[in-house]
Amino acid sequence: MRKIALVLASCLLTGGASAAERYLFTELSAGRSHVRPETEATSGVFNGVAVSNARLKLKYDDPTAYGFEIGGSDFAGTPLRAGLFFVTAKANLREASGSGTLTQGSRVWNLQETVSAAELRSVGLDFDNRVNLYGVTAYYDFNRDASVKPFVGVALGQADFENARDRKFAAGLHVGLNLDLSKNTYLGIRLSTYRVNGPTDKIGLRYEDLTLTNVGVQLGFRSF
Repeated sequence: MRKIALVLASCLLTGGASAAERYLFTELSAGRSHVRPETEATSGVFNGVAVSNARLKLKYDDPTAYGFEIGGSDFAGTPLRAGLFFVTAKANLREASGSGTLTQGSRVWNLQETVSAAELRSVGLDFDNRVNLYGVTAYYDFNRDASVKPFVGVALGQADFENARDRKFAAGLHVGLNLDLSKNTYLGIRLSTYRVNGPTDKIGLRYEDLTLTNVGVQLGFRSF
């Protein structure tokens, strides 16, 4: 990631387009995220809870995601933009279901029925989580001389889960449009979908690869 960031920074400073064509941009974003992670089939004892052939499907409230991005435009005179991004969201578990059983003493939960987040917390299983996404993005702008500019984009980076043992690779796709408010400011809307390699949480549960989607708005600032 560090090498990618250095290459991008070099491009921003030395791109082939003329200074009059290029601009730097800064974006602030906010939106709603959606994620439904699932664990791999697991047996064992986690935080004193016996797990028997359990596969958890976790249902979260859709959290608000906040982001920041900085980058540059018009590489070699093309409609390409690229930047560095950071997105953060705090996801609170609503309930879990799935298959298998959880047992603590005389208490048994059949995961084919819904188990509330409060019930899980009562036995020491807290699945509330914050996720931070960061990395590099590249966009292709259509109609870049018009006031409304549709775009598509890709992202490569890492996902850092608060309750995971390590960071995981993340790849994303973007589609949206930007509306010029002035030469130096714009308002955007964007749909983003990220595919994240399955993490292992701090109590040892392993997750399937997961998909995180986000619909949000951006306020952008250009500096020529």
